[in-house]
Amino acid sequence: MMQRIQSIFNRLAGFANFEAERLARAHSIFIDADRRFGELETPAYLRRKPRVTSIRR
Repeated sequence: MMQRIQSIFNRLAGFANFEAERLARAHSIFIDADRRFGELETPAYLRRKPRVTSIRR
């Protein structure tokens, strides 16, 4: 009931559009955060390619 009253107030006051746009923008930024930052969960030393090309004998 209180959420309904709040949504009606927001529409009357003009906050609904601004808040909806802000929520949509935040959703678009963070929806694919797992894909973008998933590779950073692996430590950097494991992601780097080895620089040594041969073994000394």
